[in-house]
Amino acid sequence: MDVRTLRALEWDRVLALLSLCASTAEGKGRARSLLPAMDADTVRSRHERVRECVAGESLTGRLSLEGYQRTPTSVPQGLAFPLETPRAVRGNLRVVNRALAWLADPSSPKPALLARAPKSPALTGLSRLLEKTLDDRGDVADGASDRLRGIRRERERARGQVLGRMEDLVDRLGGSVLRDATYTIRGGRLVLPVLASRKGEVKGILHDVSSTGATAFIEPMEVVELNNRLAALDGEEREEIARILAEVSGKISEASEDLESAYAFVESLDLDLACARLGKAAGGHLPDLADGEEFDLRQARHPLLVASLSGLRREAWGEAPREDAVPLDLALSPGGVRTLVISGPNAGGKSVALKTVGLLCLMPQAGIPLSAAAGTRLPVFPFVHATVGDTQSILDSLSTFSARMAALRDAMADLKEPFLVILDELGSGTDPAEGAALGEAVLLHFHRRRGLTLASTHYESIKARALTTDGMGNAGMEFEEDGLRPTCRLKMG
Repeated sequence: MDVRTLRALEWDRVLALLSLCASTAEGKGRARSLLPAMDADTVRSRHERVRECVAGESLTGRLSLEGYQRTPTSVPQGLAFPLETPRAVRGNLRVVNRALAWLADPSSPKPALLARAPKSPALTGLSRLLEKTLDDRGDVADGASDRLRGIRRERERARGQVLGRMEDLVDRLGGSVLRDATYTIRGGRLVLPVLASRKGEVKGILHDVSSTGATAFIEPMEVVELNNRLAALDGEEREEIARILAEVSGKISEASEDLESAYAFVESLDLDLACARLGKAAGGHLPDLADGEEFDLRQARHPLLVASLSGLRREAWGEAPREDAVPLDLALSPGGVRTLVISGPNAGGKSVALKTVGLLCLMPQAGIPLSAAAGTRLPVFPFVHATVGDTQSILDSLSTFSARMAALRDAMADLKEPFLVILDELGSGTDPAEGAALGEAVLLHFHRRRGLTLASTHYESIKARALTTDGMGNAGMEFEEDGLRPTCRLKMG
């Protein structure tokens, strides 16, 4: 797809709105890089999936993909993931299972989406392992291994003994010896906060002194052995957790290929859902796909001018709400008008009409429902070219006219049939007589090929050519003579 055409039609702004309808960071990234498909089979496949998303969320509610984040899926043998990775993998598998349950809901069959769903027994086993290994907080659970459960039980007993002995010491020594009537921790050891002036009365190991020097933190000799046992058990726990994480990391790595497929499924589903949600927000739907070059837009509105998308536009660019654009009706066909010349006053809506046609042809080829009425019927174009607005390039030392000629040259070289070609202000930017003659020649070149061409112009000779050539036609942007203002309505003929 020619990047100049996408830029001319402001495709990136449509994708910005689409990305706001995705749930995951990866889905948003896919939305921002989405390109229209150029073959009918891919387009039909996208339409099937998006229609299933629309129906599914309408009948069973919005599918939540909350908790998904792409993570590494393999680690070199002998190494282990940090704890955050198994946590994230467990969260991702929960999202996958939630999505699979949504897809399997019999009230809304989704065969096209289910065909892309992961079907790996290895993921089921990995999910069970992670649910057993991690607790509700995402820490390694007691039940991760019998040894870990035993270590933690023993540690709790040892900790209870240490705490009981420390509480006895606090009660016995009291406020005359201790800064506070409690104990604290220094260097992982339970200690007493002793007044510096009375530290000789507590036999033990000095671990720290307060910044003022008024408090000494002493580990009483009575609890040294108990603290040693507690520290040893802490070390055993860390070793067992490290062993468990290494084992789990190995299982994750073994399932790496299946995990990557599952992640791709979630991200692809997120994109399909985003298309469905943007279409619903715009009050749109997917058009019927014409087998030939039949083209019938009904009550079409530019997606960046639809009133119901004001909230998304405000989120994306801080735009104020606006009223709906004037709808566009346009029908073209190989047996009727297939080359249309549009004229009208400046600021009358010619460029917006052309952009509307271009965008509303690209959107369904990307699987995005249109803001258009039922009965809209569009072909799948394997080639789309649009030149709308100022295309001059300072970096390439090209004027507006030269840049348009360069784009046209490339379009003619790459042309595939059937095509859609959109040319704004055809022949402008140079000597009027030469520009008009060149515009006629360009128009006739495309007209002789199999495709649809829309061009706007102010040149009378180009309008006359459209009037006298079979298969060409004229249209005008309506102008209200009484109020001296454009109505932005396209009138054929």
